[in-house]
Amino acid sequence: MELNQKISFYEKRDFGEKINVTFAFLRQNFVPLGKSILFIAGPFILLVAVVAGVYQATLLNTDDPEAFDYMSIMTQSSLASFLSIFVSALLVAVVYAYVVLYVERDDYRNITVSDVWDMAKQHYLSIVLSVFVYSVLTVIGFMLLFIPGFIVLAALSFLFIIQMKERISIGEAFSRCFKLVSDNYLSTLGLIFITVILISILGVIITLPFSIALGVPAFFSITQGPAMSDAGGMMQVLFIILQVVSSLVSHLLYAILLIAIAFQYSNLVEKKEAAGLLESVGTIGSTKEADGQDETY
Repeated sequence: MELNQKISFYEKRDFGEKINVTFAFLRQNFVPLGKSILFIAGPFILLVAVVAGVYQATLLNTDDPEAFDYMSIMTQSSLASFLSIFVSALLVAVVYAYVVLYVERDDYRNITVSDVWDMAKQHYLSIVLSVFVYSVLTVIGFMLLFIPGFIVLAALSFLFIIQMKERISIGEAFSRCFKLVSDNYLSTLGLIFITVILISILGVIITLPFSIALGVPAFFSITQGPAMSDAGGMMQVLFIILQVVSSLVSHLLYAILLIAIAFQYSNLVEKKEAAGLLESVGTIGSTKEADGQDETY
């Protein structure tokens, strides 16, 4: 697949092809998509990463349980969890805004950060609500039994891309998710799990140098005393930096999973509704009209 050629969105693809097209899309759009994530969601991702890093450092800051400020710990934990929901929704909105613009525009090479922001902000609040719905229903599904949990996980993975691509309400998107994924639960779950494994491996590879560079000095300093606090403020700062890097990497790699899910969505839409074929047929008339003066019969 040539990187300068627009990737067909609505197309039937087997498992390997969906993985390949996901990374082909990332290679082709790495700079404009990366800029959109960096400038729109990046500052908020950094904020959540810092809060999570401070929280983790606080947990390891003392070996005396009685010295814990439990109220402060709970506040930091709640704040990190609360912020992560809104930041995750913003990341989803940015990634899928870019995907939708890519699919719908002929001049896909000229998608700007401003274009992505204009679309993302239109759908942001509905995506936030969908993240809450998705999280609650998935947890309930796994609490009841594993099988309902996996069914909900597979079906509702399309919730966000459907909302933004088809411009429909949460309720309509909810029912459409289950309609699309019917008879395709295993293939959807398989794609999700394999993609998660791949990005987990990438995450380890990316963060390992930071872990070694920051963790080894902290380890030797900590071993000289009974608690992390004995290692001095510098070691705490290093630990927070490590947590920040890990959190940033995990958020950015999440974009890969979102894109893989988008191509599974397009695969099922083409498989069940032949959207790509209908789109091609719809352009035949306009193509002939545009070229009609030069044709001879």
